[in-house]
Formats: sequence, C-alpha cells, structure tokens
Amino acid sequence: EVMKEPPLLQKQLSKAEKELTELRLQVAEAKHRNDLVEAKVDAADGARKDLRKKLSKIQNEVVQLQSQRVDLTKKLDEEKRHRAELTEKWKKLKESELPLLNSIPDADA
Repeated sequence: EVMKEPPLLQKQLSKAEKELTELRLQVAEAKHRNDLVEAKVDAADGARKDLRKKLSKIQNEVVQLQSQRVDLTKKLDEEKRHRAELTEKWKKLKESELPLLNSIPDADA
C-alpha cells in the first residue's frame, strides 16, 4: 500500500496543478474583463466631466445673453419712447405750422 501512494500522490498533484492552471486562466480572464470595464468607466467619467464643463460654459453664456437681452430691451423701450416723443413734437409742429402757412398772403392772388 505504501508503494501505491507515490503514483496516487502524483495523480493528485497533477490534478491540482491542472485545476490551478485553469483557475489562473479564469483569474486572468476576470482581470482582463475588469480592465475593460475600468477603461469604459474612465472613459465615461471623462465624457461626463467634459459634458459638465460644456454645460457650465453654456450656462454662463445663457446668463450673459439674458443680461444683454435685458439691456437691449431697455434700449428698445427708450428708443420707442423717444420716437413717440418726436412723433408727438412733429404733430404739434405741423399743427402750429398750418395756421402760419394760411396767414401768408398768396402772392399769385
């Protein structure tokens, strides 16, 4: 029975080495898949950071454009008011000019 042990142990050792090799392959595959997932996560994080930067930039632009819109709206209102004043002055001038024109004697008559 003692003589049978070395071949039995050799068989068990060979089986254990085969299992160890298979496990190492599985670990290597798992590491490879993990590396791929990490690369995707890193890429997604980078894309997310880029999108956040773009969003921040666009938000700043929106604030600036809104400010410009307020300023331009004020200027437009001022121009409309000024135009209305000028139109009213022009009407008054025309109204005051008509009696003056009528009071001038006609040179042809």
